[in-house]
Amino acid sequence: TARNTKIIALTPEYPGATLHPDGTANSGTHTSDFDTTNKQNYYSWTTSQSSNQDYDIYVRIPVPKDYEALVSSPQICFWVYSSDTTNGTITTTFYDTAGTAQTATAVTPTSASTWQKKCSTNIGGTINATATDTTSNNYVTVLIHMQSPASGDVRIGEFSFDYLSIF
Repeated sequence: TARNTKIIALTPEYPGATLHPDGTANSGTHTSDFDTTNKQNYYSWTTSQSSNQDYDIYVRIPVPKDYEALVSSPQICFWVYSSDTTNGTITTTFYDTAGTAQTATAVTPTSASTWQKKCSTNIGGTINATATDTTSNNYVTVLIHMQSPASGDVRIGEFSFDYLSIF
């Protein structure tokens, strides 16, 4: 029971990330950059269209070799920014190693044009006991759905979640 709490933290450009259009309304520009004022790496989704546009980022994360369990109140936290908090939204979904989606959660900042850390407790499901199990999927996946407001942008920076190690 004396397991260590460890953090998985990913900074853009996330290893294992794939950009993916989800159907229609995907007209815009997806870039990565660095905010020198706030010292923040980020992905930006922006559009000059007269309507909201969206795009997805999928991030596959290998289960660490020392993974034992999620912490008792697991959460995943994101650094987010939006030029318009009504129409510029960010929603995330955590997929466990069985591929089961946990509840999608809005992590849009509550103040426009400012970086905020937003956390979600919708993380859980089945995660393989160890990453050395070769008979099953040894990845969790995070879906980040970014909707840019008309003539605006949304940004996503670092994200992290905690787990308990076997030693």
